[in-house]
Parts: sequence; structure tokens; C-alpha cells
Amino acid sequence: MKKLSFSAVLSPASLLVLAVLLTAFYAALHMAGWREQVSILSGTSSATRSSGEVQIAQGLVYAGLYFGMTLLVPVLVLAALLQLLYQCLLRRESPSVTTTTAPPTRIDVDQERQA
Repeated sequence: MKKLSFSAVLSPASLLVLAVLLTAFYAALHMAGWREQVSILSGTSSATRSSGEVQIAQGLVYAGLYFGMTLLVPVLVLAALLQLLYQCLLRRESPSVTTTTAPPTRIDVDQERQA
């Protein structure tokens, strides 16, 4: 089993995947009608047939995902974009091809001595 490193978890790709997953899960619950259940948190009951505990749980999950969508997803996307920009700038500054000179051979050293 591979061990996850801290840098792999916070890579731009993983941040974007997390943002997409949060967005997809929020959209699925929104289409399923869980938005109505948030009203139970303010003390009003919605017109559904589920019990109060289920409505409270659905309302809390939906509210948590809503706050995640409005607060966390933009931060995740901006963090991923800033990391990509930083990585591009680092690549631009570092030389892509390093030129190394080969060590002098014995023939080269002998030719220098004769000159």
C-alpha cells in the first residue's frame, strides 16, 4: 500500500479534484431537494413526510455543503491556480538543459603540456 505524501495531497490536481467532488455532491443534493430541509434549522417545518431527525440531518448536511461550496471551493481553485503559476515560474527560472563539460582526457593534458 502506497503512503500518501503531504505534497501529493496538496498538489494542484488533488485540490481541483476535491473542489469538483464538493461541487458534484452539492449539486446532487440540491437536485434531490434537500434545500427544503434547511428550513427546519430555523424552526419551520417543510412539507415532507420524513421524520424530524432525518430533516435535521439533511438540513445540516446541505447547509455544510452549501458553506463548503461558497467558502471552500473558491479557495481550493485559487490555491491550485497559484500553485500552478508558481510551478511555471520556477520552471522558467531554472535552466532546462545543463551543459557540463567533460573532464579533460589524458590526450588533452598532453597536448597542453607540449604547447
